[in-house]
Amino acid sequence: MEHVSAPVIRQHAYGARDIEADGDDTLLVARASSIVSVDVTNPYSPVVLDTLPTFDAAVDIDLEGDMVAVAAGHRVRLVDAGIPQDLIEISSYPGCGKVTEVQIVGDRLFHITRLGIGEADISDPANPTLVRFSWVVPSWHDGW
Repeated sequence: MEHVSAPVIRQHAYGARDIEADGDDTLLVARASSIVSVDVTNPYSPVVLDTLPTFDAAVDIDLEGDMVAVAAGHRVRLVDAGIPQDLIEISSYPGCGKVTEVQIVGDRLFHITRLGIGEADISDPANPTLVRFSWVVPSWHDGW
């Protein structure tokens, strides 16, 4: 484990877009091109536990149980955070445009893009299935 000081955590969190708390002692931070798990048991001496590249800017994350949904570029990534020292990407799927927000609700994952709202079935996280996508802006198909 890498022990770092609070100023270094601020440096690691530079460009942070979202933070989720996993209990009282672990934070998940979405940042420029990764998510980072941080042990904050001692907030004056936080410890970076693991870093998982997302390849695109991670702009939003949502945590439910051990499952983390990450909005990164035009994809939604599903990550197993059950062991904070070993973040594992389970799967990813296209988000029908640049994904800006994600929310896990039971075995459903909702994501917002600049074009609309998507809903995916994640009852099998290794094989997410897009259930529907609702366009909220006119498209060129509408003759607009």
